[in-house]
Amino acid sequence: MSGFLIGTILYRLYVDQHFRLPTVLSFLRRRWLRTLPLYYTILLVNILIGVVYSGLPDGLWKYFFFLQNATGKIPLFFVESWSLSVEEFSYVLLPLLLLLTGVVFRPNNRSLFFLLGTCLLLLCSFGARLYFHQTTQNTDVVVWNTDLKMVVVYRLDAIYMGVLCSWIAENFKKFWINSKWMLCFAGLLILCFLFAGIGYFQFTIRNAPLFWNVFYLTVVTTAIALFLPVLSDWKKTEWMISKPIAFVSMISYSVYLWHYSIVLQLMRSWFYQSDRYTFTALYISITLLLSWFTYALIEKPVLAFRDRKKT
Repeated sequence: MSGFLIGTILYRLYVDQHFRLPTVLSFLRRRWLRTLPLYYTILLVNILIGVVYSGLPDGLWKYFFFLQNATGKIPLFFVESWSLSVEEFSYVLLPLLLLLTGVVFRPNNRSLFFLLGTCLLLLCSFGARLYFHQTTQNTDVVVWNTDLKMVVVYRLDAIYMGVLCSWIAENFKKFWINSKWMLCFAGLLILCFLFAGIGYFQFTIRNAPLFWNVFYLTVVTTAIALFLPVLSDWKKTEWMISKPIAFVSMISYSVYLWHYSIVLQLMRSWFYQSDRYTFTALYISITLLLSWFTYALIEKPVLAFRDRKKT
C-alpha cells in the first residue's frame, strides 16, 4: 500500500511536470518530513533504554542513515526499523534513477520510462535473492527471516510492486476498477495456498530452498498487490466502526514504532505475564496512548508545517 500511494505521487510528478532535481528534492523532503522526525525520536528512546538496560549495538551510527540492514542482518536493537530502511531506500532510488537516466536518454514516453525503471529495480531485487540462494546453504527459516527477509537489497520489491500497481492503476483505470474483485479473489487463492498448501505439500525451506529464497517473497508481495484494486476503491462508511478504524490509521506509524522494542519489551521486564488478558489489554492501551501522544506532539505539527510550506 505504501509503494502504491507514493508511487502514484511520484508517477504524476514524473509525467506531468518538469522532473528535475528540485522536483526530486521536494518529493523527498515531503516524504522525510512525514517519516524522519518520529523515527529519530523513537530511535533516541531506544538508545536511552539500551544505555539503561541491554547495551547498544555495534554500528549504532547506521541507524541514523537507515544502513542497519542495508546489505546484512539487522542487530537485535530496534528490530522493527528494518522495514523503514526498505522504504527509505526505495523512495530514494527510483526518483534518482529516473532523474539520472532521464538526463542521458531524454525519454519521449515518460510513462513507459517510469515502468521500465520500476521493473529494473524489481529485477535487481529478484536477482539479489537469486545470488543469495546461490551463495548460501541455509535451510533454517529463522536465519532466512533475519538474513534475507529483513535485508534491504532483497526486499526492494516489497515497495516497487506497489509502485508497479500504481502505474497500472494510472494507465489502465477501467481494467483496474472492473477487475478488482477477480484480482482480489486471485490474491486470496494465492494466500490460501501459501498458508495451507505449503504445509500440506511439505514445501518447506528445507525441501524447497530455491522457492523460499528466490520466489516466496515475490509471490507473497504479488498476492497482497492483487488486493490493491479493491482497497484503493474502498469508500468511507458512516458506520460507527469507521471512527476507531480512522483513529488507528491516523496513529498507525506511531503504533508501529512504539509497540515492540519499547512497549512490549519493557512490559516483559516489568510485569508478571501469567494473566495474559490483563497483560494484552495493558499492552494495547499503553501502545495506543503513547502513539496518540507522539502523533499529537510530533507528527501532526510537522505535517501541518509541511503542508503550509507547500502552499
